[in-house]
This record gives sequence, structure tokens and C-alpha cells, in this order.
Amino acid sequence: RRPPRSTHCISSAASDVYKRQDAYHDRDQKTLIDLFHAVRSDFVDSLIAELNLNQDYMLVDSEHLALLAHSKGINVRFLGRVAYQASFSYVREIAVVLMLSRGIKRLILNALNDDEPKETVVSYLNQLLSVSDSSTSRVLWDHLSEHIQSHWNVVIERSVLTKLHMPSLLIAVCKQLRINFDAFFDINYLSLSPFSETSIQMYPVVLDQPYTAYSLDLVMTKARALDRRGRGAHWNIKSRPERERATEYFDKAVRIAISVYGKDSLQYADTALEYAMHLESVHEESGNPLNSRWNRAAKVEPSKFSEAAVYYFNDALSVCESQGLSYKKVVECLLGLGRLTAEVNVM
Repeated sequence: RRPPRSTHCISSAASDVYKRQDAYHDRDQKTLIDLFHAVRSDFVDSLIAELNLNQDYMLVDSEHLALLAHSKGINVRFLGRVAYQASFSYVREIAVVLMLSRGIKRLILNALNDDEPKETVVSYLNQLLSVSDSSTSRVLWDHLSEHIQSHWNVVIERSVLTKLHMPSLLIAVCKQLRINFDAFFDINYLSLSPFSETSIQMYPVVLDQPYTAYSLDLVMTKARALDRRGRGAHWNIKSRPERERATEYFDKAVRIAISVYGKDSLQYADTALEYAMHLESVHEESGNPLNSRWNRAAKVEPSKFSEAAVYYFNDALSVCESQGLSYKKVVECLLGLGRLTAEVNVM
């Protein structure tokens, strides 16, 4: 980058030199931009030519197409041409599914509400993937089409739903949003509401690798908040759905702690201990105050929650003892293991 010009008066000859330099600079910039577009176009042309051969590359799904493009140095946003220049219809359909799934993900994430994520996701999927027409679905599809046109320079209309393999589109959307359904192939897309909250499973979309210490703090804060909101009025009253989501976040936090600090770290021990106490509390919801004065888990049949709690109590205990620190945490681990593994509970 050239230094800023002096504000002092300069001769006409010097002024002409600066003007010529500006002209050369602008020409060089334009040349570089033109060269970039030409090279990018050549890369996309080469990819489409290879796909048209149908010999070396047999695409599986939209994710496969994205990986193939990235391996050739092509950004996904330049794959719009594949949708209308590829020779094979299945390749064109995969390109359309790629653009639709990413566009639908963008719309849903922009509207996502932390308090009711399932409700938001199901509502948008019902409007965007149902073949049945409604005023709301038309509005959402206008936004979706506008996004795809601005991002990929391709026009996709709502009528394409009648031509696509809808389970493939749904699977692509689920991969983008990290959600899952009980069944992908038994859905009536002609219905106004093909999807329901009971059939969907959501996984916390927090941060992708590489994880950081901030990632752990972020996930733990979310897990604690959901745990508080999901608790029943009394310890043996069934919890609300927020607590189930809290379990997912605690599980995510444990994996982040291992990734960032390692399994022998005190940070992992702290996270594992808190997760174990959460799991023990969920397990205790099946208990009865009459069974024991001190042990809420007394006479409660072992469950997946108690087994996982014992595992993480033991993990945290092992780290704390090996480090020779956190005496209070050692006691908490031993008490937790005592409550969950006691064979005889005293009244």
C-alpha cells in the first residue's frame, strides 16, 4: 500500500505522475479482479465437466457435493451453476437440495428462540417443506427464494417441492441444523403440518471445533440455566422438558472440557462432578421421601442416569485424588457414590 500523499503544493509534472500511477493502480486492481473471476469460473467449469463424465465422481448427497467443491478450492456459494449446467438430473437435484437446505437453515437460525427452539423449528419446517399452500408458507418461500438468488444467483420456486425427493431434502436440513426425526420416509408432505414436536430430537448447536475455554463457560452457563428452569417444585416431582435439554448441554460440556483441558485436569473434574450431581438429581425424581431421611435415591431402581452419575463421580474423584487438591470435591464425590451405590438405606 502506498503512503498517503503530501498536502503541500506540487508541480504539474509531479501531478501528472501521480495521475498515471492512479491509473496504473486502478488497472492493476481491475486486472486482478478479472483474473480471480476467470480462475474461479475455470474451477467451477472443471468441476461440472467431471460431474458430467459420471465416472470418477458419483455424488451421494449435498454434503458430498460440498466436500468435493472444497477439495478443489471452490466455495459452496459458487455452486449455483451446477443446478442448471450439470448434465445429469440427479446432480442438478443434489445442487438444489444443497442450496435449499442451507437457505432453510439460515431462515430458521435467524428466527430461533432459545426458550422454544423445537416449536420454532417445527413451525418453519411445516411452512417450508409442506407441499400444501398457505399464505405464511408463500411469505417464507419468498424470503427463501430471495436469499438463494442473492447468495447463489439461482432462482428456485416453491413448485420445486413436487419434483424433489423430499426425504433427501429433510435429511440435508437436519444435518445443517443438527436435529433428527423418528422417521424420514413416513412423512405426509401433502399435510399442512407434516412435522410435530414429539417426533423431533434436537442437539445443542453451540460451537464447532476447535473448542476454547470460553466454549466451556458458554455451554455450562446454558446448562445451568436450563436445569434451573426445568426443576420441579419439589425434588421428587417430574421435571419439565428444559431439564432434558440441560442434560444434553452438560454432556456437551464434559466433551469440551476433555478437548480443551484433558481428562486429567481439574477443569474436567469440576465439570464431571457438576454433571454427575445433575444426573443424580434427575435420577432422584423417581424417589420417595418416606424411603430415607438422608438419601433421596433410596430404593430407586438403577437407571441410565444413576449409572452415568456413578461414572462421572468416579472420574472426578480419580482426578481430585491424583492431584491431591480439592478436598471438598473429594468428599462430594464420595457422598454421591455412597447415595447411589448404598445397598441398605437407613431410615
